[in-house]
Amino acid sequence: WHMAVEKLHKLKDPWKKFKLYNYPAEHAIRHRYNAKKREWVKDDVIIKMENEPFNSGAMRTCYRLKTMAHELADWSSQSRNYVAKQYMEEVSEEVYKLDVQLQMDAKLCGEAYNRLRPPKQVDILQMSVLELKDRPDRPFFHLEHYIHGDYIKYNSNSGFVEESLRMTPQAFSHFTFEHSGHRLIVVDIQGVGDLWTDPQIHTDDGLKYGDGNLGTRGMALFFQSHRCNDICRSLRLAKFDLYEHLQTPTNNFAKKYEGTRLRGREEGIDLGSSPYLSYSLTSDPMAVFRNRLKTNSTTSDCDDKVMARSRSSSSSSLSLSSSSSFHHNHHTRHSSHHLSTNIITIILPTIFLPPPSSPSFFQSSFHHHHRHLITTDQNIQMALKRGARASCVAMEMKRRSVDVVMQDSVLGKIHHDLAKYHESGRFVKDGEDVDAKAALYHEQLAADLGVTEAALTLAYIHLGMPHDVLSSITVGQSKEDKETGFRYMRTAASNNDRKAMIFLAKAYETGVGLPTNWSVSYLEACAWYERALDCLNGSSSSQEFDSTMDDPSYQIKAALANMYLQGGNNLKVDPAKAGDLYTEAADEAMEAMKGKLANKFYALAEEAYA
Repeated sequence: WHMAVEKLHKLKDPWKKFKLYNYPAEHAIRHRYNAKKREWVKDDVIIKMENEPFNSGAMRTCYRLKTMAHELADWSSQSRNYVAKQYMEEVSEEVYKLDVQLQMDAKLCGEAYNRLRPPKQVDILQMSVLELKDRPDRPFFHLEHYIHGDYIKYNSNSGFVEESLRMTPQAFSHFTFEHSGHRLIVVDIQGVGDLWTDPQIHTDDGLKYGDGNLGTRGMALFFQSHRCNDICRSLRLAKFDLYEHLQTPTNNFAKKYEGTRLRGREEGIDLGSSPYLSYSLTSDPMAVFRNRLKTNSTTSDCDDKVMARSRSSSSSSLSLSSSSSFHHNHHTRHSSHHLSTNIITIILPTIFLPPPSSPSFFQSSFHHHHRHLITTDQNIQMALKRGARASCVAMEMKRRSVDVVMQDSVLGKIHHDLAKYHESGRFVKDGEDVDAKAALYHEQLAADLGVTEAALTLAYIHLGMPHDVLSSITVGQSKEDKETGFRYMRTAASNNDRKAMIFLAKAYETGVGLPTNWSVSYLEACAWYERALDCLNGSSSSQEFDSTMDDPSYQIKAALANMYLQGGNNLKVDPAKAGDLYTEAADEAMEAMKGKLANKFYALAEEAYA
């Protein structure tokens, strides 16, 4: 640390030649976001900013800017170098603040990553909103430190991954996915060394964080390109299942790591009052990172604290310009370039690391020399309480088997998106054929993880029925294919898909569509028809249906009445219930303007009662 401060002290102000101190001073309001507390704070700053931008990207222009604590100070030696970014098109203050929230949330993820003591720690630039209150229109800007060094883009929000340059950025993105419980992933990693800026966050629901949030589609694009490296393995991050990895069976990988899911040293958690127990049910994907951080430092006052630390660490005074003379990226999220410099790049240690005497974030029984193995179920239960979830299907299925309140699988949705990407030819070069096997592989994983659309698609494919998803993929119509398709149809029906329920009910009622050697069962047919009626009534589904839909409720009730009237096939005869069902079907048919059909049902009801 002292050596770093010494080197910083020797650096000259790279903006001295631009003579920003000659520009008039302006009073501005700086809006800073505390990601941990989710609060905005404001303070007054004095700035001097160029009139013309020195660079621009696809969406924003960049201006050189200096700040000062008070106007009487020496601007040539005691000011800090910043870059102010302004959108080319006029946008609201809310848009500027949403960008800041994104970057500060990503910074929070960086703090959690650093608590694992990785080989190289990371930090994301402090970002704030600057409001120039002295100007008539009170324009807004994004404000970031200016940094020196070679600017590099390590991955993007749409699948680009530069694995050959660095391991840390890719491992960090992978880490955020697992430790958020699949709720988010931080991508679009770019910057100088391990000091990054302008990240993007994909969330499981695709909401928040602007148009760059591609949801599970963005997560799928990252993992299709990502290959786990030594840092991923050292952090015990699970290998994501890809068709290309079939030579390394998923179950073997999961078995290898399932006993060491807790990484590093983790501080103790009171499971009785732990916020992680309700984490998976919250709408805030950043909750797990906020709850995990136990530090007194905050993102709202980090600039002042790091400057105070650097000044107190040096035997001689350290100029403010030296402490902030880093090369800024001159870049917006949609453009990139490199700026070489001969100045030695100094990346300050992250300011959020706890002091050596304080307990580390990850504190568990897994020490470097004494690791105590635990059973898989115990390990899964602890992971449930912590909110972390592995990236491999085998571990996710094991987790789902012990989780009594299991929501939709984000991992399954990612595999479903990968199947659709493969089918559309996203990952093939010009002239190459679509990899149908890869598409089916990922669709099967998605179905195994409970994704209804995936199960329904596989059912249609194996049963030879028309299907919209993976429409170009077909399989044979063997006995095994039909049984596979029927089982996937049961999976979709169990997930409350009404079409699948009706298919199963009709198959058990008539025998059409049943696999070979399967028997007709009125009892099974009635059970699925009744579940379909529950969906119509909204008792097990939020979907709304009307009488003009396929298989309206009066037809289902008539089919039920017919089976109760006839009996057999594991169902007891019940004429009274049949009469009631025929009467209900007649009333609903009359409401649907089906008069002749209603009269038919009324007549059948009378016969049943008789």
